[in-house]
Amino acid sequence: MRILRSAACIRVTALAALTTVCTLALSQASCGSDGGSNGDVDASPIKTNGDASTPSSDGGAMTACSLPPTGPANGYVLRYDQLGYLTKGTNWAMLLSHGKAAPSYQLVDDKGCAVGTSAKASPRAVDVTSRAGSKITGDRIDLSAIKSAGTYWVVVDGVRFGPIKVADDVYANLVPTMLAFLKEQRCGATTAAISKHAACHLFSSVSAAGHSGDGVAVADGTTTNITLASGPAVDAEGGWHDAGDYIKFVGTTAFVLSVDLLALRDHPAAFSSAKLGNVSADFKAEMRWGLDWLVKMLGGATLYHQSSGEKDHDPDPRVPEADTAAAIPGYDQRPLFMFAAGKGANLLGRGAAALALGSVVFKDDAAYSAKLLAAARNAYAAVPARLANQNPDPVDFYQESHYADDLAFGAAELALATNEQPFKDDAVKYSRIVDTTSTPAKPLYWGDTTAMGLLETGRIFPVGDPVRIEMAGLLTEIAVPMLQSATTPTGPGAPYHYALDAFDNGTIEQSLGAAAVCLAARRLGGNDACDQVGRDQLHWMLGLNPFGYSFLIGAGTTYPKHPQHAWAQKTGNEITGAIVGGPTGIKVLMDISSGDPSLVVPTAMSPLAEWSTDDLVYEDDVTNYVVNEPAIDFSGPLVFVVSELVDPRP
Repeated sequence: MRILRSAACIRVTALAALTTVCTLALSQASCGSDGGSNGDVDASPIKTNGDASTPSSDGGAMTACSLPPTGPANGYVLRYDQLGYLTKGTNWAMLLSHGKAAPSYQLVDDKGCAVGTSAKASPRAVDVTSRAGSKITGDRIDLSAIKSAGTYWVVVDGVRFGPIKVADDVYANLVPTMLAFLKEQRCGATTAAISKHAACHLFSSVSAAGHSGDGVAVADGTTTNITLASGPAVDAEGGWHDAGDYIKFVGTTAFVLSVDLLALRDHPAAFSSAKLGNVSADFKAEMRWGLDWLVKMLGGATLYHQSSGEKDHDPDPRVPEADTAAAIPGYDQRPLFMFAAGKGANLLGRGAAALALGSVVFKDDAAYSAKLLAAARNAYAAVPARLANQNPDPVDFYQESHYADDLAFGAAELALATNEQPFKDDAVKYSRIVDTTSTPAKPLYWGDTTAMGLLETGRIFPVGDPVRIEMAGLLTEIAVPMLQSATTPTGPGAPYHYALDAFDNGTIEQSLGAAAVCLAARRLGGNDACDQVGRDQLHWMLGLNPFGYSFLIGAGTTYPKHPQHAWAQKTGNEITGAIVGGPTGIKVLMDISSGDPSLVVPTAMSPLAEWSTDDLVYEDDVTNYVVNEPAIDFSGPLVFVVSELVDPRP
């Protein structure tokens, strides 16, 4: 248990540090080293305007309004956000080459007219050796001369790179695109029109000889074959497949629901506006699909935490409806794992948060809201007898080591939904024992909801209340390392203002989760400088990275074509809206592959080796589940970050 320190001590010190860093972030136009996106020269034919004149050979001022050609390539590649940039904030791109000198460049609009003056690309932010043995150099392209919405190009040596879009609604398609993936991940009585696949894993299939459905209840830790005799048949139909296979987890489902519903609750107008794609009704319908399944898992006397297991992770790629006609090897029936005795605090807290939030978001449907709130109470009431973590089967899928963060989150949402004092007391109690100091950074992700628990506990109390101030201080402690990435970034992602100083497994979620923590701190602390951290992480995900890839499939021009995902592999179809794990370090891959030879580690001959280093590598490779498998939980921080950026609130 961490000892609560005085608000006059570390809390105030941390808040002062945040204010100092925020001031720096707002005052420095060029924030050190930076990054960019789509790696290749745009080759699409674009009609020139005005006369046929072109820019000067050094990339300087245009002699007339005329778009220069898109090729041939001149030894440079531009990395930038392929969806575009918001009109506010510090915007930039990165010009990469293999050791070429930093050139002059000119920004032009979609007619070829110069924007601002010619400038030299600087500072030199990247100077490393690639895994292919070549030099990688990168020079910053400042986009601050762009003051209004429109389409722009970067001209270097008479060649244009882009297009670069700037607009207030530039991220309008992000949430609709993400929803497409959740719909594809639907399990149960879905249709091909909605999910691109037919109904699958139906409860009615459980009793059919030779068929497999959801599910047969078994004890936690069961590893044997599951038959109709293994346990009672229980309706576990519905929900979302978790990742590239067809397993369903309460942990990741509750995470997605809780963070997404929090965003929808706080930004309803944004979800109904062009800024987020006018997606409110569609978004609520998808949240209801997930909530209905979570009620089945946590709303009754018997609690369940997982549908299907490890043997579902191993078979060759298949479409999900194939399981209805023939069971997979090792499972005659799909197991439904019950909570182990004394375990479950983490999932119960997170699940209660999702269900309580759902009761608020769906308050216009009184009966459904009451059903969700009753399920939230049921889950939370089970906590006192289950003060230990419930991990998946097997535990290495999503292993957790703490639960106070989830209980603070769950109690806070129940307090906000009911205004009942015991929930308020629990929210404060668990927030005060959450560990905010043992690791240098605590991004929001499936295994750590600290930021959401502190944010929501603070929101129970009015502005100026000592407890709210205390929660703001706790949030500040974990936000400061992320915010510093806007001015003094460290680690292999520093040139691109990646928010953390190291790369592990699931780095896109970690990046977005770091931004979410910073923006949550802004909600309680009242400082807008965390916006830049949020924008930088979106830019990284959408192409402002060494590889020129958008890691959100279907967003931008260059994104993964070979994700590790059973349905996509079997059908050859694109899984629009899926976010893949993202770049990591060679050591991370080597460590994982030492226990799993099926993981293919990129070599010096791999296609993207010329832009990779040992510290930062990515390959669009179907065998590499670390960097190229999508999962539903990656979308939670994305929705939170985008909604906070387009609709900032005190």
